[in-house]
Amino acid sequence: MGLLIELNKEHKAFKDHILHIQESIFEPIREKITSICEVGIFDGGSLRLWRAYFPNIETIVGIDSGRRGWKNEEGITRINGDIMLPGVIDQVKSLGPYDVIIDDGSHQPEQYIPTFYSLLDQAKLYYIVEDIGAYGQEKMSNFVKDLALDLQWYQKAVLAGERARKVEDIPEAKIQCVTIYNHMLVIEKVWRFS
Repeated sequence: MGLLIELNKEHKAFKDHILHIQESIFEPIREKITSICEVGIFDGGSLRLWRAYFPNIETIVGIDSGRRGWKNEEGITRINGDIMLPGVIDQVKSLGPYDVIIDDGSHQPEQYIPTFYSLLDQAKLYYIVEDIGAYGQEKMSNFVKDLALDLQWYQKAVLAGERARKVEDIPEAKIQCVTIYNHMLVIEKVWRFS
């Protein structure tokens, strides 16, 4: 059993099937992660888990519209608001960029698709969308298909010396790999640590 799974026993932030995927992604670079942003944090358990798991974490930002009266904890900034509102997006961007962005918000395609396109350029290493099949399987499938087409078009455009047509962030996105797990979409960006 890995450290993330062990720490989750205390923080009770995630279900095991998600933890196994996250641990396989984060364990090799655990000491290099310094910033993380999570959309949809419920009671903040996941933020405390990240604080305990990443030994060199400096910035932890959590966004949620469902809780009032939260106070920031040591090393954790909480933004109370709807991620779909421009002011909230601007606030999230002002604190970034982030090594990792996790969207575990509403699980509704109407929320995670625009959030993805708004925040993709803020993720330096990984952009993860959790519970992608929870609601709107067809819309999620269309999102993944459209993303793949955008990336394919961009790759062809780069070879032809053109600029991407649909997703303005794609040239800056530097996406290396898109992996679909059961209920999780992981976008790995081209990255290097100094």
